[in-house]
Amino acid sequence: MYKFTEIIGAVLESVTESDAAYVDADDSGQVLNIKGQSLAFDKGWFVIENPHTVVGAPSLDALIGSMIIDAFSNDDEIHLKFDNGAAVSVSLKDGDFIGPEAASYAPKQGEIIVFN
Repeated sequence: MYKFTEIIGAVLESVTESDAAYVDADDSGQVLNIKGQSLAFDKGWFVIENPHTVVGAPSLDALIGSMIIDAFSNDDEIHLKFDNGAAVSVSLKDGDFIGPEAASYAPKQGEIIVFN
């Protein structure tokens, strides 16, 4: 288990759709275009590309203004728990990968973390 401390304490400011293009991601020579979700926090950006679920809130947008109080990843998921009791889970299961990355976190300061 990886304790995802870099994002703990971050407040969600906005949610937008993201686009990623991977060139030759599967050695076919084709461009792989992926639509995901970009969560802008006051401490950085968390981009989700794999399937995800929201528990305790109707949508990601409903979490705007909420703070992450716990975060971790294991073999099956990335789990973000918010101060309002809601949680977001991003699948890390092999069959759920749409592209080469499940998600990534780019802090405003520090190293980018890629979950793949």
